[in-house]
Amino acid sequence: MSWPGGLSAQPVSSPPPLHARQMSGHPCWTSVAAERPTGDDEKKVMITLNNLRSLRQRLATGWLWWSLAGAVALTDFATKHWVRISLTEGDRIALAESFNLVFFRNAGAAFGLLASADGWQRYFLAAIALGVSALLLWLLGTALAWVEAIAYSLILGGALGNVVDRLNHGNVTDFLDFHWRGQHWPAFNVADIAICIGVLVLIGWTTLTGAGSSDQVKT
Repeated sequence: MSWPGGLSAQPVSSPPPLHARQMSGHPCWTSVAAERPTGDDEKKVMITLNNLRSLRQRLATGWLWWSLAGAVALTDFATKHWVRISLTEGDRIALAESFNLVFFRNAGAAFGLLASADGWQRYFLAAIALGVSALLLWLLGTALAWVEAIAYSLILGGALGNVVDRLNHGNVTDFLDFHWRGQHWPAFNVADIAICIGVLVLIGWTTLTGAGSSDQVKT
């Protein structure tokens, strides 16, 4: 369209909406725009979420092995309690040709080690057992091969069973007595059996697979 005098009409751009002009200079709007997450921030968030998910999975798996350890400790406690209320110290009941049920109080470690010490071994052995138990509790919360997890659970359950007995009574109740041709193996209990089986399984597994080459638990 032309106007008199040769002037031409120029298109006039519409001004931005009032609310847009108001918000563009608003400090809150500027702050929100500046705080939008960058690519690095999003990566950090994803890493954190993955770590939390992995921790939850490890804890869920750990509860299985902690339950196994608890079952071993409870079985050990129940059998020792039955022996203490049913037998008199020094009793020996023949259940088979080479097996007796007995009641001995062992102030030392497994199979009578340190039994003749003056009493300091009670706290020394309890401290060692508690330290080992704490380490095993932590290990069972990590990703392990299932064979290793079973071995650690057995050792943990046995250690807890004996340390509870030692702290409560000052000694450990032994009641399983195997012998052959007059030669008696030192009396032991359920906790000792669990510890020995766990150690043997762990040694065998490590020997067969090599440290660090085992398949991990699928979580």
